[in-house]
Amino acid sequence: MENKESNIYPVGAYVVLLTVGKNKGKMPLNQCSIPTDYVYKLRQAHNGEGIYLDKDTKGSRSNGYSTLNLEVRAATEYEIAEYEKNDAPCPAIEIVVSQIINEYPIY
Repeated sequence: MENKESNIYPVGAYVVLLTVGKNKGKMPLNQCSIPTDYVYKLRQAHNGEGIYLDKDTKGSRSNGYSTLNLEVRAATEYEIAEYEKNDAPCPAIEIVVSQIINEYPIY
């Protein structure tokens, strides 16, 4: 759905907002309606210049960030399913992979 080579995400793509601003800051849910580490659906294509969402965590359909300093990644199939199940932005799902050392799994 997205072009990972050039970080262009089309309208309707699902992305996870990782950081905002020059200092790559995190925005917690209790401070804003567009927190980082949440899954969002795009209402406008994202090409590195701002991010405009189908809806924010409060249901607003006219919100977004216009800054150039954003980090996003494509949402996983599990994150997309969770968004669609709730029809709303949701926390990103952290996938934990066990590490194998000397052929024995370490948890």
